[in-house]
Amino acid sequence: MKIGILTVHRAINVGAVLQCYALQEVLKSLGHDVWVINYQQSEVESSNRPHYSFSKLLSLLFHGHLRSVYNYHNDKKNQIKKNNNFNKFLTEYLHCTSICNIDSIPSDFDVYVIGSDQVWNWNIFKHQDPIFWGKFYRKDNARIISYAASTSIDSLNKTEKEFIEKSLRQFSLISVRERTVAEYMNNSYTLTHKVESHIDPTLIAPMSIWDSFKSEFVPDEPYIFVYAARPYKLNPKLVKQRAEELANKIGCKVVYMSYLLYAPVDYVALIRNASAVITSSFHGVAFSLIFNRPLYALAYGDEQDYRYMDLLQSLDAVDRIFPIQNEIKVTEQEYSHINKIIKNKTRESLEYIKIVISND
Repeated sequence: MKIGILTVHRAINVGAVLQCYALQEVLKSLGHDVWVINYQQSEVESSNRPHYSFSKLLSLLFHGHLRSVYNYHNDKKNQIKKNNNFNKFLTEYLHCTSICNIDSIPSDFDVYVIGSDQVWNWNIFKHQDPIFWGKFYRKDNARIISYAASTSIDSLNKTEKEFIEKSLRQFSLISVRERTVAEYMNNSYTLTHKVESHIDPTLIAPMSIWDSFKSEFVPDEPYIFVYAARPYKLNPKLVKQRAEELANKIGCKVVYMSYLLYAPVDYVALIRNASAVITSSFHGVAFSLIFNRPLYALAYGDEQDYRYMDLLQSLDAVDRIFPIQNEIKVTEQEYSHINKIIKNKTRESLEYIKIVISND
């Protein structure tokens, strides 16, 4: 069966590209012809891959903004480096279609899988992108499903109820990532199918897909890997303070995630080999769980916490959550119980995918 994945795979974000790769490999392992639909989502392109024009540079020079010229040149150089890191991953690891836009989504797939990650998060695009809700031309017998599509109740409440209900009636089955979101949707909308909750594809993919992910940046000595996916607005320096406190306790150095230095492959390797991981990122949490790394998931107390708190609660792993206001205590972390739950959830998720895709 020919399957097309629609997700936010072109974002300069390690979690976005790695979840796409994982979903691609899961579907391939089931014997399907799998493609990532190379959809250039306009808001993602403008915010993650900004265009630097010669006319803009000339304007800055003309008006004598010399510091702005320097910053503009520096920003452009850094953006090119980040783009190159991610484009290399897209070329080497993702089986992409030709580039397309909102008006040219390929129509020759048997099944369209929308998700995972934040395809239904209003805050990402400042609106709901109709493509991720199935609003595109396709052949008559083609089916649409979602898998672990991520959103929030707040995001759904910003969206017209009629739009959500009408859109989701096109779907053969509906899967979201957060349990709380699934419960809310089932209680709030009139839908053809019950909304189910499934774990992120990075957690159900075969461990072997990460084996080739090596990095020259992995230190020889023990280190803590820190990935603060967003700043802690009340005190931007606090994440670094907590990392250094923990590093002093366990006697190792600190390595901070850098999009200028590290490509997605480096990110995976750095988590896999870390003595501990401190993160406020969903996929920082996910990959720590995958590789059974000592995990310190920071709770900021903001609306973004839910993305990984929901996951850790579902895995009976709330002991990995640490309020950022408190100094981190070194804990003994056992993984057999968590691994057993992930194994069960993986089986459930794979059964969902198999049944839905083979349901002609």
